[in-house]
Amino acid sequence: MTNILKIFLLFLKKYRIYLLISLFTILIAIPRFGHITPDSIHYINLAKFFRGTIEAEKLKDPFCYRILIPFLSSLPPFSLELNFTIINILITIIAYFIFVPYLKEFTDSKEELYFGISILVISFPTFNYSSGLLTDPGSFLIIITSLYFLIKGRYFLFSLVLSIGVLIRESVLFMVLGILLLLIIKYRSYSLKEKIKMSITIIPPIIVFFLVRIIVSSNFNITPYSRNIFIPSLSILFNNLTDPIYWTTFLLTLLPLLILYLIGVKFKDESYSVEIPQEKKIIIQATIQANIIFFLYAIITATMSGRFIWTLYPAFIPIVVNSFRKTNFFKKYLNPLLKIIIGKNQN
Repeated sequence: MTNILKIFLLFLKKYRIYLLISLFTILIAIPRFGHITPDSIHYINLAKFFRGTIEAEKLKDPFCYRILIPFLSSLPPFSLELNFTIINILITIIAYFIFVPYLKEFTDSKEELYFGISILVISFPTFNYSSGLLTDPGSFLIIITSLYFLIKGRYFLFSLVLSIGVLIRESVLFMVLGILLLLIIKYRSYSLKEKIKMSITIIPPIIVFFLVRIIVSSNFNITPYSRNIFIPSLSILFNNLTDPIYWTTFLLTLLPLLILYLIGVKFKDESYSVEIPQEKKIIIQATIQANIIFFLYAIITATMSGRFIWTLYPAFIPIVVNSFRKTNFFKKYLNPLLKIIIGKNQN
C-alpha cells in the first residue's frame, strides 16, 4: 500500500501541470456545457447524416465540409450533443497539453511556464468555446500543433497536422497559409531551402481542401447557405460593430492579455534583458499579422466573435509572458507564489 501511494505521489508530481490543466479546463468549461449557437444545428445535422438518420439535403455549405468532429461525435452510442461537447472539451485539453512544450520553446523557467499556461486555461475562451457545439476547439488544436511543428522545423508533421485540420475547419488552412506567406515573402532570415520546404508543406493540405469539396459536391445535393458567406458586406460589418454580444466576447478574449502585456511594458525592470529568440519571434510576429488579417476579414464576412481572437493566443501569450516577467511584481510576488504551487524540487 505504501509503495502504491509513493508511485501515485510521484505520478502527481511529475504530471502535475497536465493534471491541473485537465482539472481547471473541465471546471471552467462546465457552466457552458453543451451550449448551442445558430451554427450548431448544422454540425449536429452532419453528425446525424453520419449516423444515417437524415439525408444529405439537410446539410448546408460550408459546414458540410467540416466533417471530422461531427463524424467523431456520431460514433459513441450517446446523444450527439453530449458526444460533441465531451469531444470538444477533450480536444481543448489536448491543445492545452501541446501548449506546454510549445511555451517551453520561449522560456526555461517553470514559473513562467505555469504563468503562461494559467493565462491560457483560466480564460474566457475556455469558458465560452471549449464546451460548445462548434468546431473552434479543433481549430485551436490545429493552430497550436502546426505552430509547434513549424518552430521545431518538423515540416512533414506540420503538413500532416494541417491536412487533418482542413477536415475540421477550412479557416486553419487560410490562417497558416497566411503565416507561411509572410515568412516566405517578408522575412529574409530563412534560407531559400527552408522557404522551398515551407512552400511544399502547404501542398497536401490544399489538395485535401479541394478533394473534400469535390467528393461532397459531386455525390450529394448540398443546400447553399442562406446568404453569400465569406463575401464582404457592409451590412455584416455594421451588424458586427453594433452587436453588444460580439463586442463582449471580443473584449473578454483580448483585454486580459492586452492588459498584462501593457503592464509588463509600463513597469518592466530595465535590468532584465532576456528576450524571445529572433527565429521564434519572427514566427509569432507572422502569426499575429495573419490573425489580424483573418480577423478583419471575419468582421466583414462573418462575425466579430472572440473565437477569432482565441487563435491569437499561441502567438500573444509568449509575448505577454516575456513582457510581464520583467516586472518587479512578477519577480517579488508572483514568481515566489508559483514556486510554492510548482514545488521546490519538481523536475
